[in-house]
Amino acid sequence: MELAGTEDLALSIGSEAGARVWLDDQVVEDWLGYRHYTRGEYRITVKCHPGRRKLMVKVFRGVEHWVFSVGAVDRNGWPAKVTWHRSSE
Repeated sequence: MELAGTEDLALSIGSEAGARVWLDDQVVEDWLGYRHYTRGEYRITVKCHPGRRKLMVKVFRGVEHWVFSVGAVDRNGWPAKVTWHRSSE
């Protein structure tokens, strides 16, 4: 993801399985176990600096199909000015 300025972001994350979330190679959240998928069920507040940030998510699921979502809002609850990039790294 890429940010134009420094912001406190609330990442809203939904997953139907356990998930581990990294921001710039640091674990910021870790959930274990199965749950029903709810979009934006968890919120993680993170401090971000301008430029490209590395957000990585690993979903722990023992079967083929899984569901995951992520979004970002600013401190006022408005959609954050984030450009999302996809990488297979």
